[in-house]
Amino acid sequence: MRKKGFILLLIGFLLFIVVISNIQNNSLINYQNQPEKESPQLAGSLEGAENIVITELRRYGNLSGYGLVNIEDKMTILNNNDNPINSIFIGIPIEHSDDLVYFEAMGENKNSLLTERSKIVMHNFEMIIIYFDSPLLPYQTKNIRLLQTFQNLFAYNVFPLGLTEDIDVHHNFTGPVWPILPYRAEGEISAEFRFPATAERV
Repeated sequence: MRKKGFILLLIGFLLFIVVISNIQNNSLINYQNQPEKESPQLAGSLEGAENIVITELRRYGNLSGYGLVNIEDKMTILNNNDNPINSIFIGIPIEHSDDLVYFEAMGENKNSLLTERSKIVMHNFEMIIIYFDSPLLPYQTKNIRLLQTFQNLFAYNVFPLGLTEDIDVHHNFTGPVWPILPYRAEGEISAEFRFPATAERV
C-alpha cells in the first residue's frame, strides 16, 4: 500500500514537471520569430475626433520673472466613440515649438504617460501625441494632467519716463492662454495665471 502511494506520488510529480516544461516551451516558440528591436509605430489618429469631448479643463500658468512660463493643464476627456481610443493630441504653436523646454503628461494615478512629438502640423500647430496607460473605453472618461515649461514667451519693452532716469518696463506675454486641442470643449473651463511680483500692468 505504501509502495503504491509512493509510485502514484512519483508519477504525479513527473506529470506536473512535464506539463510545466511544455508550457514554458510553447511560450518560447511564440516569440522566436519576433525581431530583436522594433520601433513603435505611430498610433495617433484624428479619426473620431469629433466624438471626443473635453468636459472639464483647468489651466494654471506661472509667469516667472526669469523668463520661464510653467503651465499645468488638468482635463477630463470623454470618449463618445463606439470604439476605445489610445491617445489624444495637444498642439503647440509652431513659432513656440523650439521654446518648449519641458513636457510631461500624467495619468489619474500620477503615473507618467508616453508622449511623442509627432512632426504632424495642423493649422500652424505642431501636434504632440499623448498615449494613455490603458484604452479609454466608449462613453467613459479619463483625467490627465499636463506639465509644460516654455522659454522666450516674454517680449520686454523699455520706455524712459520723461526727462528722469526712471524707466517703465512692459512685459508682453506671447504664449497661448488656452491649450490647443482638436476636440470640442464644454463644461467647466478656466485659465488662471500668476504674474511676477514686479508686474505692474496685467
